[in-house]
Amino acid sequence: MPETTPHDTDGVPVWRRDVGRRTILAAGGAALLLANLPGDTPLPALLAADATPDLTLDLLRREDMLKLRFEFFNLRRSTAAGPPKLVPIDASAQSVVVVGFDSQHLMEETTYVSDPGGAPPANLPAPGDIATRAAGPSRIAFLVPATVKELPFTEDGLLAWSSWVMRVVPKTAAPAVPGQLVTDLRLVDWLHLTPEQYASWAHVTHPVTSAGRTELWHTRLAPRDDFGRPDPLLGPAEIRATAADTPDDPRFDDLLSRPQTLTDIVTQSNTRGAVRGDLVLLSALGSSLELDGKWAEGTLTAWRHRSVLGRDNYVRIEERGFLFPYGHKATLITETERTIAGGAARLLRRQFVRVREPVKLFQDNGLPFRSVEIGMTTTPNLAAPGKREMIGTTSAFWVQYTLGDETTDIPFPIIATDWAGNRIDSVAHFAFVYEGDATDQTVLAALQAKADPNDFETVHPRRTHELGGQKVAFGPVPASAGLAADTPRNTTFPALRVHLNVKLRVQDGEAGFAPQMLAAEIRMPAVEALAGGRQLTTAIGYDPGYVAGSFENTKGELFARVSPTVADVGRLVQAITAQNPLPDVGAVTARFGNQVAQLGGIAAPDLDIRGLSRSLGPLSGPAGTISQIAKDGDFDPRKFFPGTAKLLGGLSLADLLGGTPKLPVANAPKIVTTPEYGNGPDRPPTAVTTILDWQPALPDDLTAGVFLPKLPDRPHATLSLHGENRTVLGANGVTTTSAIKGDLRDFAIELVKGNDDQLSFIRLTFRRFAFEQHDGAKPVIHVELDRIDFEGPLKFVNTLQQFLVSTGKGLGIDVQPAGITAGYTLAIPDVGIGVFALQHLAFSAALSIPFDGSPARARFAFCSREHPFTLTVSLFGGGGFFALALGTDGFELMEASIEFGGAVAFNLGVASGSVSVMAGIYFKLEHKPKQIGDGGTEIPEHDAITLTGYVRANGSLNVLGLITISAEFYLALSYTNDGGKNLVEGEASLTVEIDILFFSKSVTLTVHKSFAGPGSSALAARTAAALPSGGSPSFGDQMSQDDWNTYCDAFAA
Repeated sequence: MPETTPHDTDGVPVWRRDVGRRTILAAGGAALLLANLPGDTPLPALLAADATPDLTLDLLRREDMLKLRFEFFNLRRSTAAGPPKLVPIDASAQSVVVVGFDSQHLMEETTYVSDPGGAPPANLPAPGDIATRAAGPSRIAFLVPATVKELPFTEDGLLAWSSWVMRVVPKTAAPAVPGQLVTDLRLVDWLHLTPEQYASWAHVTHPVTSAGRTELWHTRLAPRDDFGRPDPLLGPAEIRATAADTPDDPRFDDLLSRPQTLTDIVTQSNTRGAVRGDLVLLSALGSSLELDGKWAEGTLTAWRHRSVLGRDNYVRIEERGFLFPYGHKATLITETERTIAGGAARLLRRQFVRVREPVKLFQDNGLPFRSVEIGMTTTPNLAAPGKREMIGTTSAFWVQYTLGDETTDIPFPIIATDWAGNRIDSVAHFAFVYEGDATDQTVLAALQAKADPNDFETVHPRRTHELGGQKVAFGPVPASAGLAADTPRNTTFPALRVHLNVKLRVQDGEAGFAPQMLAAEIRMPAVEALAGGRQLTTAIGYDPGYVAGSFENTKGELFARVSPTVADVGRLVQAITAQNPLPDVGAVTARFGNQVAQLGGIAAPDLDIRGLSRSLGPLSGPAGTISQIAKDGDFDPRKFFPGTAKLLGGLSLADLLGGTPKLPVANAPKIVTTPEYGNGPDRPPTAVTTILDWQPALPDDLTAGVFLPKLPDRPHATLSLHGENRTVLGANGVTTTSAIKGDLRDFAIELVKGNDDQLSFIRLTFRRFAFEQHDGAKPVIHVELDRIDFEGPLKFVNTLQQFLVSTGKGLGIDVQPAGITAGYTLAIPDVGIGVFALQHLAFSAALSIPFDGSPARARFAFCSREHPFTLTVSLFGGGGFFALALGTDGFELMEASIEFGGAVAFNLGVASGSVSVMAGIYFKLEHKPKQIGDGGTEIPEHDAITLTGYVRANGSLNVLGLITISAEFYLALSYTNDGGKNLVEGEASLTVEIDILFFSKSVTLTVHKSFAGPGSSALAARTAAALPSGGSPSFGDQMSQDDWNTYCDAFAA
């Protein structure tokens, strides 16, 4: 049986009797254990970790409050042959002495200080309500080798620890709660500590009294000198954390930042360097500590711990991390300090973030910033951990503080430097990601979800920088360019907002995430100048080809895609990246002055901007065309401009360019904005000038269309466009002037040729058609019309043009606010020979170009409806007219009328009278544009035909000039086909008028009938379907039973 209550020869227990100097053995009899430790030979098996001590001893000393409990394993007390001593029970096995201490540390509830200024909270717990809990007992284990045959069982001998060697947990052991037979110091909340094996403990063996006062017995950990003696003056000892308990009380789990911090202390102190123990002191009243741990790697970077007599005074934990989304290296500092507040010295805890890497450099084409500098390197106190917004279920959190009753993100002032070296001021919101989590896939997935790259509709303040129009270079600017913002060879634009995205990456020493630009909202001064000075917000996103390899992967130096909204540009870039079909997204439309009238209606080359090029500036065209420019470096002017781009009113610019081959991008339109620095380059600009220039090469021949750029007898057609907008930034405000010019020379318009030579009617040949407009004033138009040639069925009119020239009459040009009209009228003199008379002959032709963007119109007429020609031969005669209207968009109207008949008059003296009978035909073919009908229904464009035949008979009789009787009979039948709706109308009228002296009376009888053809109405369709083939409609066919019943009921009694 193990001996648990040892007695000496007089029967008094050892731990209750006085042990004095008389019983101390000589030093030589103590035999230093250090000298008897085995060298390289394996140690005999140690006792089991859960062994029961063979002997226990409580050593108490009232004078200096020494209180220790000794447990001896494989040792027994012996009094044979001299003073008491301890001898091994099994001489072939090692022995262990364990010295136990009562609890050396008191865990204490902390109060978190969330006030940014550091003021303690108002609701501090009362001093008696602060929760405390004693840590478990501590112990020091010493090894007794098998070569040691005896130990002195005296007070001095039992306190001679410097002659013993501690038994500690090896560094190679996996973290675990130390067993019973190894050193285990419980001096910090939840941690198990152990010194290094060859350190020792320094203390006195007897009470030290001075002036009637005895100092508290204590022992201090210290390194050994060259003679193996502990010496605190040699410097700090080293100590390690061997294991951490799982906190089971939330009131005491936050002293060291978070539960994971406990594990980090164990890992860091065992694998990357022990903690420096400037003071590790044990006593009956508790431990006193001054611990400092610093590590160059791992999440935990520093641990500083100060405590006195078992009570913590100051604890500081520093944990490495990164600031999301830019990845600046930062440190989360948890600081707990004993402070007098609320009438008690209590532990107040706070957390704050310190930026270790204020300036972060980037080399990523997907980001406009080359560096981002954080202006605030130390934050105010953070909000309490339970009130911060976490990122998913991870340990990452948004850096927030408490203002009043609200928890909000801390705004970090940042200064970003772009590709051109511009410094951009903004504010950012960051999340803190622990270094150990910054490469964890679960954490990275949660971070990427927070960036929400698929949500293009919502503006997230945490991923958005408000820039307020500061100029940002979104791509590299050639060193030789020296150009201002928004010019070709530059990538700088005033930016309103930059929206960030996050990409995942693997890079040593860095976070597993990096920022990228999802989209930016910018202004393009050149485009705004063309839009009449209106401010246009444009969304851009980096082209994936540029991101992958800068301008080396894009021949057209395309770097950004353009759309009116962030949502559109986000979807477009995403589709390009995934190589999916491109979505139909909107474009930023730029019109010269945004009003066609400002260009005189002659040129309105609208731009549907969907891309930005460093070489060309804004690029117009479908998204696929922009991709082709980037891939091949070719510029197709037909696709650069949208279908709405017009010249000469309704003439499509694409038709004008016809089969123009693809050109190098250098021949594309240039839109340039240049600032003027009247007060020096280091001062704001005094003026800004935006210029658009384009001189496209026109094709030699067009296989279809109305525009003829090359004629046999004229030079090749040329086109030039020039627009200039100048804004002066003066002390009295902003003054804007503009000038727009266009010049189209040596061309012809053929109406309406299309693909069929038989449809060619009129050719208008121009020497020059130019316009010039300044500052919104009335445009100045220069028109030099060379000639008008009639073709096809109207070719005979060309001969008549000789009369126009011979009479000296030229073209008449009339410029009005609504448009410009150029034309002439040729009147032929009346011809009369005997009973033959030809009167009112006239030919007219005119070209009208409206200023509202409508297509240009040309009209040819032989006489007119108001002034038809007349032809009479004796008592027979007739007349008529013909008119043809054509436009650059096609056929518009053709109408003609002719009538014939006879007339006779008589005079008998007392009576006279006349009789005339006329018959005529009127034909009209009209093209109607698309329109909105009654009820909001859309009526598509269609052709309408009207054919009318009529007979008109007049007769009058006058008696003695006193009584006149006249009568007129009119009968007309018309057929109309209006977009598939057929209608036949008949009208007959008889008018009789009697004049007697001063009395006149007229009576008119009129009958009008209309018959709707198939497709005109449901009733007509049903009636026609009900008729037998070839039969006449019966009464039953024309009236339904319900209608008949209603009719009968109306006359019922």
